[in-house]
Amino acid sequence: MQQRHSSDGCRWSKVENICLFLKIIFYERGVVREPLNLNLYGELQGLFELMGAPFLEYNFPNLYLFRHKYRYSYDRENKIVRGVAQDGMPYFIPLVYPIDIEAVTKLLTEEGGVLFPLPDEWIGAFPEDKFIKSFLEEECDYFFRRESLSDLAGRKRATRRNLLYRFENDHPFLEVVSLEEADLPMAQSLLEKWATTHQGNDKKSCQEALSLMEELDLEGLLISEGKEPLAFAIFSPLNDDTLLLHFAKSLPRYKGGHVFLIQRVAKATSYAWIDIEQDLGIKGLKQEKHAFGPDLIKRKWRIRLKRIKKS
Repeated sequence: MQQRHSSDGCRWSKVENICLFLKIIFYERGVVREPLNLNLYGELQGLFELMGAPFLEYNFPNLYLFRHKYRYSYDRENKIVRGVAQDGMPYFIPLVYPIDIEAVTKLLTEEGGVLFPLPDEWIGAFPEDKFIKSFLEEECDYFFRRESLSDLAGRKRATRRNLLYRFENDHPFLEVVSLEEADLPMAQSLLEKWATTHQGNDKKSCQEALSLMEELDLEGLLISEGKEPLAFAIFSPLNDDTLLLHFAKSLPRYKGGHVFLIQRVAKATSYAWIDIEQDLGIKGLKQEKHAFGPDLIKRKWRIRLKRIKKS
């Protein structure tokens, strides 16, 4: 079980989560919210860029593609995007930095929930006597230097290199191309096969990404051998120096295909860093990401108000 880390040792109970969820629903009636839609792309992405976009949640394509899973909505009045975390916690993504502490205090007092996700550099602004600061390991983003993934050097990446060599030996006639409209049927075909071996997956979000590549300014790579698709990736810029990898799909029967795909994404980009997102507490996904030897694992802080003890 994943542990929830907190600056005061507190943990949220299921009852507390349910109460806060009901509370947010109650306040929802009095707050003007706009469901995420493509017309908001320019406005929200512009705000994220001004903030430096530290995590995947500060990326409009990501928010839009997972808008149903996390119940995202835009609250223009409070300058936040509202969502609900995997553990049921209502959260608010700030759209302005520096953060208005007074406004955040008012929001959390009225609605409960947490401000999320905040990087290490932002949390010092929240006084320890008023706020609880915590994070979940499963929500941390994995960051890699481009050369770490393109070279796969070092002892900690030895297993990845071995898989890469095996894949290249097994498939001597590989073709790597940018994912264009003419290639989408091949990617869709691979995705259908991939979904049969992965339960509780992100197939629907990935399908939508393939259908909205142009609208969401997404780019991708397709790896094939002859007419057989072996793997594909979809990505977009997170900020000025980081590429966000949204989807990386390969079939288990092609040993090393995933490693080859990740390496080729790194070789194809000029961004200094690559964010391959979080592991969501999924054991296999966590092991896979750690096997690549992340250069940074960035914590995503949750900020909530301290309970005031009545005397």
